[in-house]
Amino acid sequence: MPSVQFNLKDLEELLGTKVPHDKDGLNKLVAYVKADVESLEEENGQSTVSIEVKDSNHPDIWCVEGVARALRGYLKLKQSRPPTVQGPSGYSITIDSQAKRGGIEELDQFTGEDGPDIRA
Repeated sequence: MPSVQFNLKDLEELLGTKVPHDKDGLNKLVAYVKADVESLEEENGQSTVSIEVKDSNHPDIWCVEGVARALRGYLKLKQSRPPTVQGPSGYSITIDSQAKRGGIEELDQFTGEDGPDIRA
């Protein structure tokens, strides 16, 4: 399983709140992201934690930023807002008349194979 190592100060800055600096407290916290604390080391006032992520299907939590994003929901902290488009983009999309007329039924002639049925 993947291991992620990061500084607890980085996690606290990303969350905007303090987190436990003991192994038991951190284990309770990272259990939400299906992880266990492998090690917790303190050197020169800096705490470094290594966690083992039990769910390898979530590469988004293989970094401190992803762990923080997932924990924000669990801790009911302010969620980061996704970027939004403000005004026209200046881009346009032109669809070829062949594509308009053909529809999904004619996709096979372009791929040369039967694909999955993606019609609702």
